[in-house]
Amino acid sequence: MQNKIKVNYLPKISILVPTHNSIGRFEKTINKILSQTYKNLEIIFHDDGSSDNTLQILQKIASLDKRVKVLNSHINIGLASSRNNLINAASGDFIFFIDDDDYFTSDKVIEKCVKVLSPQTQIMATEFYYAFAPGIKFLNPLAKLKTKNIDSLEYYLNSTTFAWGSFINLEFFRSLNISFTECKNVFEDISTMGKIFASCKNFTYTNIRTIIYNRYKSIMSAIDKNIIQKMETVERSFVHIKEFFASKLSNDKEKYLRIEQSLYMEHLSLLSLYYAGIKNRQTKANVRQYLLNNMPRIHELYPNSTPKRTNITQNFIFLNSKIFLPQDFKKQRFSKSDKYTLYDF
Repeated sequence: MQNKIKVNYLPKISILVPTHNSIGRFEKTINKILSQTYKNLEIIFHDDGSSDNTLQILQKIASLDKRVKVLNSHINIGLASSRNNLINAASGDFIFFIDDDDYFTSDKVIEKCVKVLSPQTQIMATEFYYAFAPGIKFLNPLAKLKTKNIDSLEYYLNSTTFAWGSFINLEFFRSLNISFTECKNVFEDISTMGKIFASCKNFTYTNIRTIIYNRYKSIMSAIDKNIIQKMETVERSFVHIKEFFASKLSNDKEKYLRIEQSLYMEHLSLLSLYYAGIKNRQTKANVRQYLLNNMPRIHELYPNSTPKRTNITQNFIFLNSKIFLPQDFKKQRFSKSDKYTLYDF
């Protein structure tokens, strides 16, 4: 009986895609979504006040494919508000975010994932590839995890967690009364997803690789005159979620310390990725001085944590050790377990 229920469970999946001036980067994203073999889909785009032809292209697609809905705002309201609007418009059993410059690994990937879902699932996290340069991708480190017996917090502190890449039960999400932070920044994933994962009681993990995470374009798009402001926003987001976990796990010090360590390395990693992508010499010099002045204070935000290189996204921290590491820190080498597999595609 159990197997029969599992075979026949064909939930409606709402694929949610925020867009903004996406011409030149979302064509492959769209094609991979529309070509999914799983039939019970709704596909919702939210165009956030684009000044190019993004909205017109989406409206044309919607006129040709009844699965597609298009929302739009006349002014730029930010990624967080776009996500909230997409969730409000969704009618599926599960929602699944994908960004406009990332794309599905295959045409059958949603169909494969649905076979693992059950009606009781609140969150099912999937795996992804990092793409740091055209034609090269790296396997996300948690994909090497052998066991699927892992709770949501264990997953959260062992993985980089984004708004995209997880199947989230829509009824469960709405019951939390949580929304993405209403501000124009790209770091709403940090605090909001932490709260969602902390609230999950029925979690599933699959090592099915659903998304190519186009990190190359993400790094390049981050370079602008507001980069110091973005770094300050990153800090506020990490402080917020750290305080949330300190309160929630007040009776479980061991788990809190592990989460603090995970947040610490994610914070350093984000700062180092932004710094590594700066091309303008004067901007880089200004940001370098900002970091040299502020990194001692940032380290103090995580009093129980020390730098520990655990995945490839943290390479830039150690390549710029004079900036990002405490002065008394001794350099570490990768252990055998830290090595990553390189894939061509």
